[in-house]
Amino acid sequence: MDFMPTNDVFHHLCNLLELNDNEKLVAMFAAQGVEVTKSKIKSWKTKTGNTGRDYRPMPRHALDIFINEVYANDSWRYDD
Repeated sequence: MDFMPTNDVFHHLCNLLELNDNEKLVAMFAAQGVEVTKSKIKSWKTKTGNTGRDYRPMPRHALDIFINEVYANDSWRYDD
């Protein structure tokens, strides 16, 4: 059984949840104790198959951390 690549899952979840602010995404990872940069977020949002220099595969554990933060804390949904 083939699964959707982590980059594609992350890309689609960000779009579905309207999480387009990379700074907010960096803060979400920081809330889980993981330091990432805006450029890393951008590379993870790049869909699989895009062979441009921005593409970097998203590790499965990073996707798990993102999903955990989405479920653990809903404050990211609300504008300040």
